[in-house]
Amino acid sequence: MASHRLESSPETVHWGFFDAKLPPQLTIDSGDTVTITTVSGTLGHLPKPVIDKVVRQNVIDLYDLKVDGINN
Repeated sequence: MASHRLESSPETVHWGFFDAKLPPQLTIDSGDTVTITTVSGTLGHLPKPVIDKVVRQNVIDLYDLKVDGINN
């Protein structure tokens, strides 16, 4: 059994709807373990830069794509 990790990134996130025609982001075997990171909320809900809270760059990149209308 293998362990997999699927990070939220501009390459793996699709905004707005589900569609079976979208290509899979990960293929696993029965019994494998998967850890998935997700993003929710809007750009205005990201925490302000402070010492104990850091917004990962890939999350900022996701919101940049959404704002630019590339991945709506």
